[in-house]
Amino acid sequence: MSVIEQLISTFSSDPTTVCIFVAVFIVVLLWRRRSSGGRLPPGPPSYPIVGSYLSLRGTANPFEGFEPLAEKYGDVMFLKFFRAPMLVLSGYETVHEALVKNADMFSDRPDFTATVKLFKDYGDGIVWNNGASWRELRKFALQGMREIGVGRQGVEEKIQEEVTLFVASLAKEEGQPIEFKRRAMKATNNVISSVVFGRRFEYDDPKMSELLKFLDDLFKPQPALANLANLFPWLAVLPPVKKVQNEGLERIVPVLDFIRDRISERQETFDKDIIRDFVDLYHAKRRDNADESVFRGAETTATSLTWHVLYMLHYPDVQKKCQLEIDREVGRGRPVTLADKASLPYTEATVMEVLRMSNTGVLALPHALNQGGEFRGYTLPPATMVMVNLRSVHMQPDKWDKPEVFNPQRFIGPDGHVTRPPAFMPFGLGPRSCTGEMLAKQELFLFFANLLQRFHLKPATPELTSLKGVMGLVNSPQPFEVKFVAR
Repeated sequence: MSVIEQLISTFSSDPTTVCIFVAVFIVVLLWRRRSSGGRLPPGPPSYPIVGSYLSLRGTANPFEGFEPLAEKYGDVMFLKFFRAPMLVLSGYETVHEALVKNADMFSDRPDFTATVKLFKDYGDGIVWNNGASWRELRKFALQGMREIGVGRQGVEEKIQEEVTLFVASLAKEEGQPIEFKRRAMKATNNVISSVVFGRRFEYDDPKMSELLKFLDDLFKPQPALANLANLFPWLAVLPPVKKVQNEGLERIVPVLDFIRDRISERQETFDKDIIRDFVDLYHAKRRDNADESVFRGAETTATSLTWHVLYMLHYPDVQKKCQLEIDREVGRGRPVTLADKASLPYTEATVMEVLRMSNTGVLALPHALNQGGEFRGYTLPPATMVMVNLRSVHMQPDKWDKPEVFNPQRFIGPDGHVTRPPAFMPFGLGPRSCTGEMLAKQELFLFFANLLQRFHLKPATPELTSLKGVMGLVNSPQPFEVKFVAR
């Protein structure tokens, strides 16, 4: 059955209604062609009301629908998700050209969706801000992280303290099945809390449990009605849609309130001559934006670490090779530190290969062409959402040898040192790349290496959990349990 036949059968089998529908369809199609104002990139057919939605039906994750369409229409693909114009960028050359060479045009975040407009009432922060305000915030964030020691010994000590406590907590349940993701969230949240607020929480602290609940709710996939409100803003006046939007606010406001409470606590002991953490820098600059992205990084890092554990269950030979390298170069008498990284190339390469294969931020956060623009000879309309498919870059056959094969060795050069190919971009690319990249890489290496130093990672069930992810705000592994067996 053709697409048109599907649409007709969906609406009615009455001949009069069918004739009216076809007439309206033709008029709208002709109007679109006349009013496009320029040449649009190729893409799947777009129909009145539903846009290109029918081409994406039956796919569990958006990127699963985008990839076969990109094979047909190319790495610069235009479609309409219902009424919303969307540009999908795939492949290294296209992504690099857009996000680096045309960074000024592609560095905006969408400011035209109902959800973003609703959240902006509570502050833009660094994630959804645009223009000069965003550039100032990003500059401050990057400079601030350098000032408080991200990438240096001061912050490493905070991470190392958390790693030691995390390993000790797992040792108490040695050999028992453990649901790892939630445990990892406690540890990565504590790292963020130590760096930003100058304090950590005990794992059984009610405030920690409260924060985890807030974050669990925040990172759940949006309900269908919320997405419809983004596409058709006038639907927000309807009670069911308004209810869903209010529920979205109820998920984010507690996180912002939690952050504001911690900021207020630090203000009571603030001394402009003694900068202890990131919040002190905020007070010194008299800033008051509370931003949920503070803990967005903790969620993403915990998810990535969970992927690392799952991949080691699937590839015990790689796990063993990492452990042999750690035993040989570090031993078991002291923790692994960042100073050891240069002598642990296979372990570092394994971290990188998991990041490449798992694609936690597979579609990254959406970019936007708020003002429209020209790209590769195409005319792109204003208020166009831009989706960057990082998975297409990480699985590009001409950039990676057998990209579907898990092989850490691909990141080790002939000289035995770790190499970073240009097509490796798990933290994004260009001005909108992750501001917490350095901190996240430190955390992943230290947690991963120290876990393998102390434990054998064993499956808790005979059948391994699939490596197929579940798409929410990030690409997460399916729930699983693991046993940490002392070495």
